[in-house]
Amino acid sequence: MNPILTVASWEYNRFFKWKDVLKGLFWTTLVGALSFFGTQWLLSDSSDAVTVVVESYGPFDPADFTAPGITFVASTGDSIPSDGVLTVESVDRAVLDLPGQRNWAGDVKTLLSDLRADAKREALGLSAESYADIGAGIELEQRVESEPTRSRSTKLIAGFSIFFVLMAVFLSFAYQFTAITGEKTLRITEQIVAAISPQSWMDGKILGISAIGITYVVLYSLLSIGVTFVIFLFTGGSILAVLASLQPVLVLTFLVFALLGILMWNAFMAAVAATIDDPNSSQRSGLMMLPIVPVVFAGLSVLNPDTGAVTFMSYLPLTSYAVMPAKMVLSSVSWWEPAISLTLLAATAWFFRLLAGRIFRTAMMMHGKEPSYKEMWALMTRNSF
Repeated sequence: MNPILTVASWEYNRFFKWKDVLKGLFWTTLVGALSFFGTQWLLSDSSDAVTVVVESYGPFDPADFTAPGITFVASTGDSIPSDGVLTVESVDRAVLDLPGQRNWAGDVKTLLSDLRADAKREALGLSAESYADIGAGIELEQRVESEPTRSRSTKLIAGFSIFFVLMAVFLSFAYQFTAITGEKTLRITEQIVAAISPQSWMDGKILGISAIGITYVVLYSLLSIGVTFVIFLFTGGSILAVLASLQPVLVLTFLVFALLGILMWNAFMAAVAATIDDPNSSQRSGLMMLPIVPVVFAGLSVLNPDTGAVTFMSYLPLTSYAVMPAKMVLSSVSWWEPAISLTLLAATAWFFRLLAGRIFRTAMMMHGKEPSYKEMWALMTRNSF
């Protein structure tokens, strides 16, 4: 393990710099704050009070024209400073003249729609109670057999674990391709593998670069928790109540799925990077999009988490790290189902690690030509495991 840990530590310290991380977190927080407050400012009106001149009230009572933040003034024929001019032509049509797009125009439409509904109700001779009862719809109680008891917080943790796997994997891809393809271009691997076995060299890279992605995930998770805590302070919510509703066993299971998913995909991408001669022109760079597919399947599993297809994907290692956590919070699963899924995922991560080492052993020595998929298969199966 000493050579593997040495390589892992070197790769980690090579790319991960605390100063750069703190700068990145600062700029991320600053940009996020500016985006939030800037959006609020742009969507707000230039003045607190909006004045709308009404040329004609149509069939409606002028006394009913009240809306928060909007003052309706009847036209007197003189020029009155206003933000818009409203003309009600009939119970079904009105015209609002504006100097440009205004977000409060939606409030005017809502008011007119309510007035129209009242006018139609009176024309039909319906009481307010009868009209409300007609639009209430039917009450449908859903009784689901063996409905799992999952708090909203646990469901959010499952979603975040899937999202953070993607974040860690994509962050790792950049370092993975930079490290492996860069060393291949500089022709220094031949010297390194003389002192350390190709498998140990590859294992160290997978562990070190995966650790970088996981570190970023932890930092951004802590940042998200901090932001949530601040939001709760302003909204009066209780973060302790949220933490109390979490189910520790499920949360731990989600984290293990996330960790194994990161290691599996990094082993796979390390093998791909070892076969790339020029990352700027290689067609294999598109394989970086593969980890998105399981997340799409996890999203579709919301529609019906108990189908045979979803069950199959919850065991399939390439998709299980995303689909099984989604299935666990949307349906009832036996304890052995995630256990089997985790075992298969761990075995696949280990298998990909061996494949990456075998491909790395030969492909890193090939220059000027990328091995074909047939040649890659030959490299993987040349010797027994």
